[in-house]
Amino acid sequence: MPSTEILDALNADPSVQRRLRFANCVFRIETGGDCWLLALQGGKVAPAPADAAADVTIRIAPEAWAAFQQPVPPPGCHDIYAMAETGRADVSGDFLTLFRYSYVLKDILQQLATGRMFG
Repeated sequence: MPSTEILDALNADPSVQRRLRFANCVFRIETGGDCWLLALQGGKVAPAPADAAADVTIRIAPEAWAAFQQPVPPPGCHDIYAMAETGRADVSGDFLTLFRYSYVLKDILQQLATGRMFG
């Protein structure tokens, strides 16, 4: 589960709140040994119940996750779509949901990796 500080930072961001105001989905993010199950609902990001079915699942190779955490990630590891394109990540599930909340997903991944927002 993400730390309270990460969730608080995401939920305090007005752009995240605005983008998620109509959201009702669950993202599963796996990075080697870590797994986060996140509910995006009503303008907020929160831990989802352990038995919740994920609408979108993202599996990122450990070496790609480590590269993504660098201050300037190398090409192919700088973005979830680049990681998927180069075979470093696998994305499955409802792609309409994925693309609908793409910007928030990028903020979530950035927070999980570094504790800072893109903006």
